[in-house]
Amino acid sequence: MVTRTTELYVEIYGERARNNTMVLVEEVADGGWGISGNVLTLAMLGEATPTDTSDA
Repeated sequence: MVTRTTELYVEIYGERARNNTMVLVEEVADGGWGISGNVLTLAMLGEATPTDTSDA
């Protein structure tokens, strides 16, 4: 569902829409988020580390 929805947006708006298309499937607790056509799980989100944007 996440991949197909993303592909539909890309078909309509062009490839530029892929990285900005976010899909939320509310009925699914884990794996309910998707971005760039990929499903994100809670484990994947937990592994993500913030990028250090300080100038130091």
